[in-house]
Parts: sequence; structure tokens; C-alpha cells
Amino acid sequence: MKSLAYLGLFFVLLSLSMPARGDFGRYSIPYQQNVRPRLNLSATPGTHDERLALTRFLVEHELPEAERYSAERQLVFSTEFTDREAFHKLRQKVRPKPDDYMLQSTLAQYDQSLTYLQLVEKLEKYFELASEAEPGTSVAGWIAHDTLAIMTENYDFGRASILVHKAIASLPEDAWVLRSLLLGAIARLYVDPGNSPAIIRQGVAIYADTEARMRQRGRLSEASDSAYNQGVTMLFAFGDDRKALEHFARVDRSSLYYQDANIFAALSQVRTGKPTEAQVRLQQVDLANYPESPGRIHFLQCYMAIIQKRLGQAADLDLCVTLPESTQADVIQHMTDEILQLPLSTAQEFAVLKQFQNFYRKKISPQNKQRMAQSVDGLELARTRAELDRSRYESKINRIKLDLAHKQSQLTSYVALSTIVVLSLVSFGLWRRQVQQHRIQKLQQYLQTRILSRFLPPALVEEIRLGRSRLDEEPQKRTVTIVFADLVDFTAKAELLGPERTARFLNQWMRIATDIIFEENGTIDKFIGDCVMVIYGAPLEITPKAQVERAVACARHLMAAMDDQNKIWTRDFGVSFQLRVGVNLGEAIVGSFGSEKRSDYTVIGGAVNLASRIENMAEPGQILLSRSAASYLDPSLVSSLGTRPIRGMQGAQELFQVRLEELQSAV
Repeated sequence: MKSLAYLGLFFVLLSLSMPARGDFGRYSIPYQQNVRPRLNLSATPGTHDERLALTRFLVEHELPEAERYSAERQLVFSTEFTDREAFHKLRQKVRPKPDDYMLQSTLAQYDQSLTYLQLVEKLEKYFELASEAEPGTSVAGWIAHDTLAIMTENYDFGRASILVHKAIASLPEDAWVLRSLLLGAIARLYVDPGNSPAIIRQGVAIYADTEARMRQRGRLSEASDSAYNQGVTMLFAFGDDRKALEHFARVDRSSLYYQDANIFAALSQVRTGKPTEAQVRLQQVDLANYPESPGRIHFLQCYMAIIQKRLGQAADLDLCVTLPESTQADVIQHMTDEILQLPLSTAQEFAVLKQFQNFYRKKISPQNKQRMAQSVDGLELARTRAELDRSRYESKINRIKLDLAHKQSQLTSYVALSTIVVLSLVSFGLWRRQVQQHRIQKLQQYLQTRILSRFLPPALVEEIRLGRSRLDEEPQKRTVTIVFADLVDFTAKAELLGPERTARFLNQWMRIATDIIFEENGTIDKFIGDCVMVIYGAPLEITPKAQVERAVACARHLMAAMDDQNKIWTRDFGVSFQLRVGVNLGEAIVGSFGSEKRSDYTVIGGAVNLASRIENMAEPGQILLSRSAASYLDPSLVSSLGTRPIRGMQGAQELFQVRLEELQSAV
């Protein structure tokens, strides 16, 4: 399966987290309690030392079945990123338990018989099952972390965005290491050099916050990783060598990125006229024992060759024209620009440009277009930018071909012909750029009307179109009211309906919900299957009291609409549904999250998680509210249900329900 080739970057993050990744679920308990204390490890053992000690222990001791399974399972996880040969032998030997979803998901990633869609659907299923089977642990979060690598490398940005937010919401409060890694996954999407500077800086801010938290907890290696990512972003996205060097200087030797930081720091130093410092950095590089994929080592060696050439030393630039297909997009773009500034042979220049051209052909392949289209607004923008870049380099390729023809023929007529063709290509390129600009303007108009109107009330869409309100604002803290409305037992009934009838039913439900939400001036954050998430208080600010009143009015309208609609659904589909609703008011981070390829106006924070958990606790036909929301309503409209524990959260919350007897006169 080709997905194995491009898991490099996220596997680095995962391998760095392995010493802290102790929350492997209930099947890890026999190992942690009974086996590991008997390994005679030092106070602070490394992953390598623990793996060797565990390997010897399993050979020398007979263990009960539960302890042996737990220990072999641990060995699989710790071997996956350090010894691939040993790992593949182990995965053939260890048979996962049917409900050991973490081990199941790890081994599924190496199943070469699965297509991309089959693999991610299986991993998403394991994520959902783990969330139900082992609540309060990080098992589901680790499964999501691995799945994100595959989704993002396949340009499935919409799917990745939904999964990472669900994963963060499922984490227990003390899982700060995994939470920082998942936030890093979001940041990795944001810092793509193809994004706008404002969006890239969002990603840098996430990395900076993660670095600060890690340093406060004494996690120097993880803090160094975030510093490295900030440096690479400054180098690749902004070309700011001075700031890049400031970030690289904070990368400690304990970081797996230490070698990478030395190489990119040397590149920044040679570009700022500091050849001596660049040479010192290169001398610190040691790739002989670098525990990373051959593909990553390959492109690092290419950058070393580029630096050596710029220092006037002998270097093999042929390394840069045979990069593996898994090389990341930002590397290809940046590296191509760096190489073309060097004196190259005609064959080398042609090979470099051809490699860039082939990369973009792969990037906008039909399969990737389809996945990017799931991000709604990402396809046309990404394709336009890719085609503009490809056109620029294809013009250079055509120039090389014409130059070669001239040298072979040495006929004056060919020189004239080459000049005419090059001028034609330049003219065509200018015309094509104008056409592309026109397409982008039309796309922006389309985004402002057709797409926004699917999620926002008509009056708000008009405000945005006239420039009096914005959806692309920087994320900020704001008091908002969040509503989750979910159809009860939808999954079971959908199996009876079948795919086609389920799709027809969902379209009807979403149309009804959208009309009611817009009528109550709500903003649709997203539809999650049969569940709808609604925001009050953003992007237009209103008072908390008005937020809650509108949110409850919206919930009541939805409840009332179910009675009439159930008659139609019973007639057309043979099923009927009840609705349950959760409402919470609190502070959250509100703004535009994502990139030009995939951007969401959404809310993130504990207030969102609490609203979702309250909705899950509601009975069919019940509207549940948190105390913060209920306090803004007339006491005669609500009744207290007392305090209840909330899954995954510390302490208990007092919950209130809207009085059912008030429902009949609500609409």
C-alpha cells in the first residue's frame, strides 16, 4: 500500500511521543503493572533500552496469557518506528484481540490489500468503537492521530478537519501531550506555504503555544520539535532567514529534528552571508545514525548538496533530481527554487523542472480533485494555484527543449523559430494568468453567495457580501451559545433504509433544520451525519440573553417540526424519529481555521465539548441546558435535574430541561 511511503512526518511526531504514550487502553495494564516493573530499567530509560529489555524478558520468562499478550503488544508499538524488520516479523506473530482497536488500527495501516478509502473508513470505524469501548482514555485519540497522516497526504482536508476536532473533544483532561500533537496536526495543515500569510501565522501560533506549554512541563524534546516547525515555516513560507535561525537555535540535541535543524540553519546562514557559521552547522550533521525513513534522509542530503554548492564546494546535485514520490509539497516547491539558482547542466535543469511538473500532475489527479472537492471551497483555489505554478515551470521546460533543438541543428532559422515560440509562450502565459485571475474573482463571488447561503441566514450573507461582517477574522475568545440537535437511533434505522433512501431522508432532514435555524438567525457550524451544530453570538455579536433565547426557540421549533414530519417519514420511509437537543453558553475560540485549501468558520473549546456531552445525555424529545444557559431564561420555563457527572470532564454539572408542557405553545 502506497500510503506507507508518506507517513514519515506524522510518524516522527508519533515516535517522539512514544515515551509518554502510556495510555494504550485496558490491554496495556498487565504490562504496565506486572511486566515493566520486572525489567530492571533505569530511572529514565529510553524507548530503545526498554524495547531491548522487553525482548530479552519475553525470551527468558514464561508468562500468563494476558501478560504475554500485553507485553508483545507493547513491543509491537515500540518497534514500529525503530526496527522495521523486527516490526514486520512481530506483526505476523501477534494476533490482536477483537476489541483491541488500537492494535487493530496499527496493523491495518500495513495491509497492502486496502485502498485509501477502505483504509480510512476502517480506521474511522476503529476510532468510533474505541471512543465507546474505552471512554476516558487516549486510545481513540491515538488512532485519530495516525489516521490524520494518511488523510492529509491524500488531500482529504475536509475529512481530516472533522476527525481532528472530534478527536480533541474525546480526550480526557490530562491527555495534554496527545492534545498538543493533534493541535500540531492542525498547525501542519495551516503552515503549508500555499496558504495566505494570515492563515500560516495561525499555525505558527499553535506551534508557539505548544512549545511554551512543553517547556513549562520540562518536555525539552517536544518543545524543540515545535521550535523546529516554527523555523521551517519561517524559512519555507516567509523566506525570513533571521527568524528561522532564532527558532532553530532553540532545537535541543534530544529532538529527532536536531539534524534537520542544523541543515536548514546552515541554509539560512549561507543565504544571509555567513559561510563560516554555515560550515560549522554542516559539520554537526550526522545522518549515519538518523532513525528516519530513507526518503527523508534523501531530501536532507539534497539540501546539504545545495549548501555545499553555494559554499563553493564539490557536491552531487543529482541527488536532487531523483527524490522519492513521498517528498512533501513544501519541500518540492522550495527545493526547486533553490536548485534553479545554482549553475546546472542542461540535463540537470531539465530533470529538476520535470520532477516539479510530475509532482503537480500527481497533486491534481482525478482522485485528489475529488477529495479536495469535499472541502467545498478548496478545489478551485488549490487547482488554480497549482496550475499557475505548473505553467510557470512548464514554460521553462519548453525553453530547454527549444534550446536543445537549437544546439543540435545550429541553423539560424531554428534560432528565429525558438524566439517566436518563447515569446508566444510568454504571451500565452500572460493571457492565461488573466483568465485565472478572472476565474478566482468568479470563485470568490460564488463563495460569498452560493456557499455562504448554505450555512448562514440570508441577512448575514448580505452583511458579509457588503463588507459589514467577516468570516475570515483571526480566531478570538468570545461568549457564544452552542446547540447540538441529534436524531435518536439514526444509525440503526439507517441500516434498514439502505444507502439511497438514507440519503433522501438526510436531505429532507437537513433542509427542514436549515430553514428553522435560519428563521431563528442561527449560524450552522456543520452537519455531522444526522446531527447539526448551531452557533449563536458569532459571527454577529448579540447579548448572552438573546443568544440563549434564540437557541431555545430554535430547539423548540425543531422539536415541533418533528411531529408533522414524522407523518411524512412514516408514509415514505416506514420510520419515525425523535430529537434530542443540548444547549450550552460559554467562552470559546471563534474564527476561521484552516487554509485556502480547506477553511472552516467554527468554534473550538471546552464550551463546545460540554454542549456535545449534554446533548448525548438528553432523553428522546428532551432539551437539556447547562446552568450557564438556563440562568438567562425565565425560571418558569425550565426545571433543574440536579448535578450529574460529565464523561471526560472533571466535576459535575447542574443540568436543566425545558418544561415539556411549554412546548405545545412554543410555535
